[in-house]
Amino acid sequence: MYLSRRSNGIYYLWYEDNLGRKHKVSTRSTLKPEAIKFLREFRVSHIRAHKDKSLDEFVAEFLAFAEATYSPKTTDIYRRAFGILKKQTGDLTLQNVTPRHIDQYKVSRMGGKVKPVSVNIELRALKAAFNVARRWKLISENPCEGVAQMSTQEEPPIFFTPSDFEMLLGAINQEWLRDMVVFAVLTGLRRGELCNLHWQDVDTTRRPVQIRSSATFKTKQGKRRVVALNKAACLLMQSRKEHSATDYVFTINGQRIHDDHASKLFKRAVRAA
Repeated sequence: MYLSRRSNGIYYLWYEDNLGRKHKVSTRSTLKPEAIKFLREFRVSHIRAHKDKSLDEFVAEFLAFAEATYSPKTTDIYRRAFGILKKQTGDLTLQNVTPRHIDQYKVSRMGGKVKPVSVNIELRALKAAFNVARRWKLISENPCEGVAQMSTQEEPPIFFTPSDFEMLLGAINQEWLRDMVVFAVLTGLRRGELCNLHWQDVDTTRRPVQIRSSATFKTKQGKRRVVALNKAACLLMQSRKEHSATDYVFTINGQRIHDDHASKLFKRAVRAA
């Protein structure tokens, strides 16, 4: 926040908003003492306006930012965590959120028999969101600083043997899901990437697959990458391409497959196997 004098002799005050954008306000004075007085009064009112921002106001503003910046799943984590936090705290001012509130949040989630891993994901989301609030100059300290994560027991990774995998495929009745599982094993693609894979991103000649964000899907961290196809994956794509009439590689009756639906059917097949 500073003053500058224009060629007409009038002093202008320059300041940054919480998004880092610069603005100017006329002091309507050609006298420096009056301009300095204007700056002091403006600074006081500006700081007071920021300090009086409610948690509700910040959450609404942050979620709009998150929807434009992060994947829908990440935004849902922020939305869920803040929804739970606001039920506990009520609509207090953003400056009045303290580490005690975050500790109470953690205790209440554990009391609800939520897995420690899930609690830690929510705590990290809250910490990241409050870091944004600090970057926006809405708070001076992050209330999540110093709040310890829940201790978790590291679980060993689960591996399928060839016979296990054959049993799993035998338990899947849907051809599209069976193809999706095989393609996932051959390429290492995530479920969301598979459900949102377009034919325009698959090249069965040179054998690369492009994984990128679209209007309805965002990759992890928004990054674009290329995955090579081996011969088996390429043959699978060629087979599906011959019978495909849509833009999506994996479909149900010509319609896009949603992540949740694919996940439920896969878990059911795992239990059956």
